[in-house]
Amino acid sequence: MFHPSELPSTPLNPIHPSQHHQSSPPNPKPTPTTDSGVFVKPPFPIFLRIPVELRLIIYRLLSAFTLLQLCNTHPRFQSEITSSPRIFTKAFGYTPPKATIPRKLRPPLTLTLSRFSRLASRQELEVLKRIVPPFRKDDGRSPRSICPVSRYATWDWQLPLGLVVYVCCGDEIGSHMLVNVDRTGSGGSVLTENL
Repeated sequence: MFHPSELPSTPLNPIHPSQHHQSSPPNPKPTPTTDSGVFVKPPFPIFLRIPVELRLIIYRLLSAFTLLQLCNTHPRFQSEITSSPRIFTKAFGYTPPKATIPRKLRPPLTLTLSRFSRLASRQELEVLKRIVPPFRKDDGRSPRSICPVSRYATWDWQLPLGLVVYVCCGDEIGSHMLVNVDRTGSGGSVLTENL
């Protein structure tokens, strides 16, 4: 006796009425190519292949500075991180704005470079040195501190273990100062790294 599972399976592809009398398939859409004419697939971060639930757990383990860098690499990262402010407001190094405006009238929390108070590692400091332009004297900005040597306006970040980092790029000095301070904020040893 004949059974239907013994029949060969043939995939059925719907045909548009305008294609009934065509003998060849329509031309495919043009694809992105390089100068050599070879197809180049747009980059897709491997990290996005991880399930969203797992990515959200990973985000909670990262510092605020790393989260900001991740937000700037792909729109989906930015959407996932900024859609839940708890992810970045609980991150190491994030400082919320001062509550001078009633809660109902406050703008939404944002993840910006001005919201950092600490960096998690020296690697983050190296990235920061590359992306933050140096300040100049009296440029009208509101600096966090003044470099004790060059008297140029600088940004300062606190690394773990009480190490405060002054990023100074004064014309006369051209160096980055690492000032070790104790918990009271009084001075300590000074290490200067020349550029």
